[in-house]
Parts: sequence; C-alpha cells; structure tokens
Amino acid sequence: MEVGSQHQLPPTLLELLSNTLVLDATLPYLALPTVLRLSAVSTAFHRLIYETPRVFRFLDLHRCRGAYVPPSVMPVDSGGHSWRAERLDENLTEDEFYSGPLRGIHTKLSKIGVMKDVQTLVLDGLGSVTHDVLSDILLSDQCNVRILSVIGCKNLNQRKFQRLLHYMCRPGRPEGSPRLKGVYVFGTNEAVAKQSQSRISASREGGVTALLGAQIGASTTSPPTITTTYPQSNPNPWFSPTGLVLPLLILEPNTWAETLRVCSGIIAFDAVLCTHMHSEMAPYRSDAMNTYLASSAMTMPIATYALGSGGCAGCGAAPDDAPVWGQSDVTAFPLASPPPFSGRLVDAVRPPSIPGSSQEQRLVVGCTWCLSDRHCQCCHRYWCGRCYDPQRRKRALQLEAQAEHEEGDAGAVAEELKRAEGASNTIIKVYNGLCTQYCAFSEDVAAGNGAMWG
Repeated sequence: MEVGSQHQLPPTLLELLSNTLVLDATLPYLALPTVLRLSAVSTAFHRLIYETPRVFRFLDLHRCRGAYVPPSVMPVDSGGHSWRAERLDENLTEDEFYSGPLRGIHTKLSKIGVMKDVQTLVLDGLGSVTHDVLSDILLSDQCNVRILSVIGCKNLNQRKFQRLLHYMCRPGRPEGSPRLKGVYVFGTNEAVAKQSQSRISASREGGVTALLGAQIGASTTSPPTITTTYPQSNPNPWFSPTGLVLPLLILEPNTWAETLRVCSGIIAFDAVLCTHMHSEMAPYRSDAMNTYLASSAMTMPIATYALGSGGCAGCGAAPDDAPVWGQSDVTAFPLASPPPFSGRLVDAVRPPSIPGSSQEQRLVVGCTWCLSDRHCQCCHRYWCGRCYDPQRRKRALQLEAQAEHEEGDAGAVAEELKRAEGASNTIIKVYNGLCTQYCAFSEDVAAGNGAMWG
C-alpha cells in the first residue's frame, strides 16, 4: 500500500453535495433556513446552492417558523402584529393582515431568485396562507409552481380559492397555462404531522449523515439506523382496498365537487369524483338517496372509498371506464401524499409496483351513496349492483311483512315474494357494515356469541 493512501482524507461535505444523487436525496429534508445558512458558509457553497436549479425545486415552508402567524395577533382586531412595528391599518383587509409573514418570505425569496425554481410548494397548516398570496404565486410569471399543498390552512377562503382555480382552468386561457398541475387540499392535519415527522426525524437523531442520500457510498458494514421513505416508494392508498381514504372531509363537498369537475383533465387533486361507479349504481340506490342527489348542488359526489384493483367481490368486474395506470391520462388519478420532491405530476399519482403481478393497476373508488349496504368496513370487499341489490332485499322483507298482515292479496304478495327471494342478488351479503361471508361471523364469534343469526 502506498504511503499517501494511508493519509487520504474522506470526501468533504461540498464534494458530497456536488454529487447530484446526494444533493437530490438530502436537501429536500432540510428546512429552508438551514439551506440558506449552508449557502453562507463559503463562496463554493453559495455557488452550489444558488446556481443549481434543482436545489429549490421542493420548498416546504410549513416547517419555517417565520411563515406562521403569531398567536398573539389572533384574532384580527388585536390592534397590531409582531412582524411589523406599527399599528394595524384600519384599511388593511383580513387577507392582507394574515398573509404578512408568508408574503414577506415570498418577496425575499423572489428577490434572490429562489421562487422561479420552486416546482413543489408545501404550505400545510400555515395561517398566513390566504387567497391573495396564492394568487400572487400562481398567477405570477416569475413562479413555476406545479404541485401545491395547502392542507389545513384555516385562513384560506375556500370559495375564493375555488374561483381562482376556476379562473386558471377557464376556456380561452393562454396556451401552456396553467403551470399548476396538482393541488393537495383534502388531507388532514394529522397526516401533515406524520409527513413532517417522517421527513425530519432523521436529521434530529443523526444529522445529515443519517439521511439516505448521505449513505450513498458508505460502508456496507454500518447501515444507517434511520430508514427514510421516499414518496415514490410509499404505497398509494387509492390503489389498495383501503376503505375510507378521506375520513375527515371537512371542506365544503358540494362546491369542491364542482371545482374538481371544472378542473378535470387540467389540474389533479388529492381526491377524485365518483364518476364511473355513480352512474352504474343509480338503479340500485334507494329513492330517497336519488331524490337527495338530484336536488343537491353536487354534479357528482367526491369519492371517499378506495376499493382496490380487484373489482367486485362477486363477479370481479370493475366500473366501466375506470382509469387504468399506463392507459389513462395521469390527471384521472388522485394525488398520493406526501407531495413528490421532483415536482412531477406522474410521481404524485404513480401506484406502487407489484412484482410478479400481471394485474392491471385500476382505480376503483366510490362514494358513500354508491357503497351504502354493499361495502364491508373490515375487509373492504364490495359487490356491484348485478351481484347484490340491498334495496331489492329490503323490498322482499317488506313483502314478507305485508303477507303476514294482509289476507286479501296474500296470493299476489306471495308470488312477488317468491320472485324476489329467488333472485341471487337479494341474498344478504353485508350486515351492519360487515360482509356475512367472512367478517360478520368472525366478529360475532370473537364476541363470544357463537353465531350471528338468532
């Protein structure tokens, strides 16, 4: 061995980050202030940070304390705000008041040329997110945001934001617009907290060296103790029999359903309309349900249940024209959380690969109306209208009760009851939210009853 090789120093941090693989895998996990402080270390780091466009393509501001509205200025009429040493102007609108912190950050980042490189912008949980700020960001020629996440932004006026999205998707819009391709808005604050924790847990325990990107080229005898999961490798719950995917639909469902319809094929969301199953299930829904849906403002309800690619538990059929990965347009699929680091829509909706499986990755989803009394809340099997008609079963039970009390028309009632009970799709398949074939009996046995019926 040569003498010089014994004193060879390990690569410096600058040399590591100059590798694009390490850079792409490391910087998205660092908070914005940390990245800016890193750029101030030396001229070489400054050049690396500001002359590499991919550095700021993923910008997560919900971890930036300067973007939050201080609790001391809540509510609006408290008389002032801490980010300005002046009294609250009486002519200041509510949006202008709350947007102060985020607007200041946006202005500073625009001046140093950061915002033009941002493709994925995460603003989850920020009280400073308002319609005015989003309009400045999304309609500006200096910004190229493609994926936007505004989950849990309590000061964002939903109606104004919807009108902004309608305007961006209007007929006659300029060619190549809008730049925005995906919006996360239906998630919950609990999901945001989990995403944030998973992204920063490594940096808290082991610093930058604990991140997956920093382990490239490290010794195989000392694997990292922290496993960082990339969005692209996360299971997409929309393609699995997950059941209730949007349990807390706290947003206004009627107006958002219309927004999803207007933006269809242009902007994707972290939810989709119950388009394909809804029309097929119309003959099998109760009259009360159909009457309500016809009188409501919803053109089509938002799908809240993911049923997997297997289709109906009885015949295996899927709703007609259900989107298939690799064949349908990517805007037909809902966004999977968390937002992708790459800023590409295809990475946000990509389903997990199934090694050795030739089954099509088909998106089968439904709303509460379509899956009433035909979906198992335990194993998430469901039955199509041809295999199971709970309304027809209820009609059979009503006829049976009618036969017991009416003697005059007993013959006609008995004949109609015989036809109803002879149909294969009237056999009870779901009872109290559980399928009778697999889950209801097991649930009853586990409770110690021994049998479910009688």
